[in-house]
Amino acid sequence: VVSQRTRRSKQTYARPRRLHISLPASAYVRLLKRSRQGRRAMEPARQNVSTQSSLLSGASRRNSVFHKCETCKKHPAAGDTLRACGSCFSVRYCSPLCQRTDWSNHRLICENVGIARANALAHHEEQNLPGSAAKSLKRDHAALASWFEVVPGLRDKVQFLGWKHREESPLIGVSSPSLRVDSVPEVVVSPRTEWDGPWPVAPATRAFYARSDFQQDKTFVVCISIASSNSAGSDTPFSGMSMQRFDSWVYDLSSSALATLTVDDFAAEMVRREKNTSAVLYVRLTGLCSAAHLNGQEGVLRGRAPNDSERFTVCLDSGNVVEVKAQNYELVHRPNLFVGEGGCDATATPAP
Repeated sequence: VVSQRTRRSKQTYARPRRLHISLPASAYVRLLKRSRQGRRAMEPARQNVSTQSSLLSGASRRNSVFHKCETCKKHPAAGDTLRACGSCFSVRYCSPLCQRTDWSNHRLICENVGIARANALAHHEEQNLPGSAAKSLKRDHAALASWFEVVPGLRDKVQFLGWKHREESPLIGVSSPSLRVDSVPEVVVSPRTEWDGPWPVAPATRAFYARSDFQQDKTFVVCISIASSNSAGSDTPFSGMSMQRFDSWVYDLSSSALATLTVDDFAAEMVRREKNTSAVLYVRLTGLCSAAHLNGQEGVLRGRAPNDSERFTVCLDSGNVVEVKAQNYELVHRPNLFVGEGGCDATATPAP
C-alpha cells in the first residue's frame, strides 16, 4: 500500500509503452563518456554557479527555456512542478496528457537518452558519495540552465545564428571551458551538410529534426558542451542537446543586420541596448594623450561633467566613467538591428 504522502512525493509520470527504434546508443553515450571526472571537475563551476544563481530570481528561473513543458511549452504555475519522463528523465511535462501527446516524438530518443543518463549516473557515482549521483546530476542540469540565462549575449547569439541559418537545418553548438558567469563561450553553427555524417551528434540531431512539432521558422537545435577546468582542458563533464523555440524578436530582424553583422557584433549591440533602454548618444574616445590606452573605447555620453563645464561624462562599455573634452570623443553610429530602425527594411518576417 502506498501512502498518500508517498503518492504526493512522486515526481515522475509512468512512461507510455515503449516502441523500440533502432538508433545508435552511442549518440548520447559518447557525448557524456568523458564525464568520469564528475564532481571533481565540476566543483569549481558549482561554486561559481552558487554565486551566479543569486542573479536569477525565482520567477526568472521559472521562465528559463529549460523549465517548460515539452508539449505545450508552458511554464509551470506558481507552486506546481513539471514531472520528468519516467524512463530517461530528460524531458518534463505538466500533465499525463501532454506526455502521451508527445510520445510519438519523444520515443525517437527516449531509449538512447536513458542509456546516456545511466552512464552519466555511473560516472557521478564514482566521484560522489554512494547514492548521491542522481542529486549531483540534477544539480549539474540546474547549473547549466542558470548559466545559459545569465551569460551576457549568449542567448542572443544562439537565437541569431539559428534564425540566420534556419534554411540550412543547422546545429548550433555552444562550448565553454566552465560554467563561470565571466566565461567566454564559443558559439558556432554547423549546417546539415557538416553535422549529418559519421559524428556522435548526428543520430540525435536527426531525431530532433524528425519530430512532428519541429518547424523551421519556429524551432532549432542546440548542443551545449562544458569542458572541465583541469590543466589538459580535454574532459567534457557535461554535454546536452535540446530543441529550442525562437524568441518573438527574431521575426523583426532586418535583412541588413542578418547580412552584415557578425554574431559577436550583434550580441554586443543587444547587450548594450539592454543596459541603455532609452535613446542615448554613443561615442568613441580619441586623441587622448595622458590616457592614450583609452583611445578607441566606446561608451555612452551622459552630458557635461558636474564639476567642469568644459568636460563631458562618458560611461564606457567596460564600466569605467571618464570625463573628457569635446575634442576627445566622436559620435558612433550604432547598427540598425530591427525593421523600422533608421529606415531599414519596410517589412519584417511574419511570425508563423
